[in-house]
Amino acid sequence: MKTDYIRNIRQRPTSPKCLVFDMDETLCVFDEVKRLRHCEWFEPRLDLVRVAQAAKKHGYDIVIATARPHFCSTGTWNWLKRHNIEASAVYLRNGEVKEYEAAEVKTQMFEDILNKWEVEAFYDDAPKTVQAVQKMGVNAVFVPGNEAYWNSVELTAPGVKTKTGETQCPLLTPPRK
Repeated sequence: MKTDYIRNIRQRPTSPKCLVFDMDETLCVFDEVKRLRHCEWFEPRLDLVRVAQAAKKHGYDIVIATARPHFCSTGTWNWLKRHNIEASAVYLRNGEVKEYEAAEVKTQMFEDILNKWEVEAFYDDAPKTVQAVQKMGVNAVFVPGNEAYWNSVELTAPGVKTKTGETQCPLLTPPRK
């Protein structure tokens, strides 16, 4: 079966439990100037870096599930090492994935992750991905800070009716009266 992701394991799982993190706009700040070819130099989001480091100290494995393309593997591992995050595995996308497909790709990643670990929590900045992973029974945590991007993306997936500028982050939208 063809998958839309590549699993890159550097060390064997050491714990039956893990925390899973997205990279861009979750563990680090995406840099429009540096772009993905230089992802190892992105600035960290220290609040979440500390969560990952503390979880590792308390015996959890750290797993990365990102929509970064496979050519970012080395840069991603280098960034993790530079910021003292000992990840057991990094899942990257295989080929081109549009924004509206990221949730589907991460759902595939999670099918594999859930076969290897008991996931305590998943952290991501994409509302659609958080919702998709929650439907799999995983405690998925929305990481705020990238709402402007997700609200401006033109989603053209089948069945998605949106317009640029329309609120597309249902987790952030207050209920209408």
